[in-house]
Amino acid sequence: MLENLYRYRGFISAGLALLLLLSPPAQKFEMLAVPLFVFSASLRIWARMHIGLHSRGSELCAPQIVKSGPYSLFKHPLYLSNWLAGASFAILYSGFSEICAIFCLVYLVFLLLLAFKENSFLKEMQPAPQIGAFEPRIIKSILSDKWTWFSQFFFIFLILVVKTL
Repeated sequence: MLENLYRYRGFISAGLALLLLLSPPAQKFEMLAVPLFVFSASLRIWARMHIGLHSRGSELCAPQIVKSGPYSLFKHPLYLSNWLAGASFAILYSGFSEICAIFCLVYLVFLLLLAFKENSFLKEMQPAPQIGAFEPRIIKSILSDKWTWFSQFFFIFLILVVKTL
């Protein structure tokens, strides 16, 4: 079961986002969502500059264990950035409500399951080669995540459309 979670993580995340959109939107615009999303996007760009392209696949793989940049501070900065982005969407859409809390909790559990699966995979690699260098190309790291950025901005667009109806 956990193998399929990783393969379909994008679809599962999108499904959770659609479930959020089926709930009634909050009338108030929560400004905390904006800096939270900016922070999550910045963390994602920083992490992608260090991890490389292999993390974009549908199969769990890692040519080496990354210990530089945000990986020196957090074990799974991409999952953290995903959760922060999801939380910012939930706050933007439903404010600080029970629906927001439930969404954030369910999404956190989903990402923790992915992290546990990835931890098991990385433990099997021991001793694994580690790298500390990074590719300082911000534009390249953004473009390599183009579908993630498209889906996140599309979701923000949907939230704004629903809230104005």
